[in-house]
Amino acid sequence: MKYNCKTGQSMHGLLSELFPINRSITGQGVRDTIAIISREISIKQTKVKSGSRVFDWTVPNEWNVTSAKIYDSSGKLIVDFSDNNLFLMSYSVSADCTMSLSELKKHIITDQTRPDWVPYSTSYYKDSWAFCLPYNFIRNLKDDNYSVKIDATKEPGELIYAEAFIDNNAQKEVLISSYICHPSMANDSLSGVVLSIQLYKEIKKLKNLNYNYRFLFAPETIGTISFLHKNKETIKESVEYGLVATCVGDKGEFTYKNTRKGNCNIDKIVDYIFKKYNISDRILKFSPLGSDERQYCSPGFDLPVGVLTRSMFGQFNEYHTSADNLDFVKAEYLQESLNMYLEIVKTYEVNCKFIRAQPFCEPQMGKYDLYRATGGGGEDSISELAQQRMWILNYADGTTDLLEISKKSGFDIFSLKSASQALIENKLISMAF
Repeated sequence: MKYNCKTGQSMHGLLSELFPINRSITGQGVRDTIAIISREISIKQTKVKSGSRVFDWTVPNEWNVTSAKIYDSSGKLIVDFSDNNLFLMSYSVSADCTMSLSELKKHIITDQTRPDWVPYSTSYYKDSWAFCLPYNFIRNLKDDNYSVKIDATKEPGELIYAEAFIDNNAQKEVLISSYICHPSMANDSLSGVVLSIQLYKEIKKLKNLNYNYRFLFAPETIGTISFLHKNKETIKESVEYGLVATCVGDKGEFTYKNTRKGNCNIDKIVDYIFKKYNISDRILKFSPLGSDERQYCSPGFDLPVGVLTRSMFGQFNEYHTSADNLDFVKAEYLQESLNMYLEIVKTYEVNCKFIRAQPFCEPQMGKYDLYRATGGGGEDSISELAQQRMWILNYADGTTDLLEISKKSGFDIFSLKSASQALIENKLISMAF
């Protein structure tokens, strides 16, 4: 896959702009993020009030934080949320108190396995407060009294998600889903957001597409559940396939997590492409653990939605820490991921089934000027184009798609689609719907 320096750097630049924003599942950080997305592409926002029931869930109060600090007994500021928005556990309530080191440690979250990094933690549905700090920093604190001052609010407000839609007057749509709730993590969350934005721009340039394309930017879990709740009557019939886009900016090999059924057309398309690049061992079986595919693939919906990442979430050391930063994500890897998504989209678009006008025997190709003028010789003397047409004609049975013909024949699916045009023009085959 070729690396387009300009596009990759553009995605990384947008990611760098989004990175410092303090995002959570609600709040000003989500609004600021959506405002930047709306500058790049046309979107529609949906607002869901706090307290709204969405299936078994209730949309929580809106959370906003102004400041969060820790001082030692001399008044020295030792922790400041404004230096790193991972320092405060997301959805922490206000606090104004003084306590001993041992008491303070009850409100400190660290990770001894990654002692120099700040861990990411949340408490969306239970009132609590905590600071997330490097283990080595806490280990070196002296026995002292510490003052904690957190200025935060949890008040009735709204959850917001955004959608961008490319209308190709099609009956079915492709869903590309990314989440906008993580603060200052570049690969987990933001890489998928900037890729989705650029993918929208690239698909807008394509012509004669068979599907509409919907891009969802939502807070993970509760935002996606809210989207599904609103669209519960139509989404099963409307979605052709979907992909959850996240963790696409690191140097890891591409990884795909299958849909719940495991044999949907999108699973077969990705398998076909991964085999082409000799990474077929990077396809994982579905499990109910992970990201928003859990909601799309829940039994009531069971949508054909997979996950396409590089390093799978939870399987790279920097995951959910301050090390998932702008240095960890590279422009070239974002570009490679965009190329992979585009290849999947284009491959799915060209895949189709044909049916022959005359089912008995092969047509006399010569009289349509679709075959060589002289006979004799072996199979090798038949041009590749003629061979491709013969493969298509034989499997134009209304049930075998181009993907399967490609696997059987060894010819690339795009070459086969190109070869089919003359057969269609000569009314030897037609599209099977």
